[in-house]
Order: sequence, then structure tokens, then C-alpha cells
Amino acid sequence: MSQTSQPAFNTTPTVLALIALNVGIHALRLLLPDQWSMIAGTVGAFLRPGSWAS
Repeated sequence: MSQTSQPAFNTTPTVLALIALNVGIHALRLLLPDQWSMIAGTVGAFLRPGSWAS
């Protein structure tokens, strides 16, 4: 299978992934308002080590 390098086919998966991530985050915030700060803190600690240890 030869892949054609067209910008539309290259950027679409990334855009869809970002949209899905956004929707998932908003869904978590709506469904789990109490645990959201804990989840955000845990994810933030993994993404940016040291930034949450203030």
C-alpha cells in the first residue's frame, strides 16, 4: 500500500484526536466533579514533574 502525502489526510487524525481528548476531558469534568481535581493533579504531575509540588 502506497501512502499519498496529502496534508488533509495527515492532519485530520491529529485534529480528531484533539477533539476527542477535549470531549473526554469535558465529559470527565461533568461526570466526576468531585474527583476531577484529583485526576487533574495526578495527570499534571505526570505531564509536568515538579510543577504541582509548590
